[in-house]
Amino acid sequence: MKRVLKKQQVANRILQTATQMFTQEGYHPTQVAAVAKRAHVSKVTLYKYYPSKLDLGNAVLVRIIEDGYAAYGRFLDDPDMDFDDKLRTIMSVETKSYQRLNMDFVQFVLTNLQGKLGPTSAAQAYNAGKKHFWLVLIKQGRAEGKIDPHISDDSLMIFADMFINYFLTHQYQADFDVTKLKEEGPELLQLFFYGFVGKQA
Repeated sequence: MKRVLKKQQVANRILQTATQMFTQEGYHPTQVAAVAKRAHVSKVTLYKYYPSKLDLGNAVLVRIIEDGYAAYGRFLDDPDMDFDDKLRTIMSVETKSYQRLNMDFVQFVLTNLQGKLGPTSAAQAYNAGKKHFWLVLIKQGRAEGKIDPHISDDSLMIFADMFINYFLTHQYQADFDVTKLKEEGPELLQLFFYGFVGKQA
């Protein structure tokens, strides 16, 4: 039991270190040897847990997605926050996240979720939590009369997917400089969330 616990602690330390370095310094510029050194393990030990840099990067992305859903889940269940409060909180959190992230890591995230790098576990993690997240938010929005009752849940889910999937298309990658997300991310989030309610002026 102690040995298993120690292995879990080592794996988590490597993952936490890689998360910090990839998100702050970029995925491509960060060397595996540097991650191992900062995590206080040998490069050989790191590769026992994560056989390649891509495996490590994918594990980081899966952890970020799962932690993100967990964090949102806590305030989605908060009875003291109304629908508008939750929209504003999501927009604030996401905007701050964009501002903190290294754009090379953002590019890695987009390419990974496109499925161009091979592993699909990050996309699976995103899709696994997506429906529950949106349906909880939609339910509250409907209960408070904030979402147009003539728009179906299926249509709202399609709208959400259209917005997200745009950033994963080849056309987006060709036409849009990912660094512009720092400037335009807040505006895009505002357009998305207030378009999501579907209310006519």
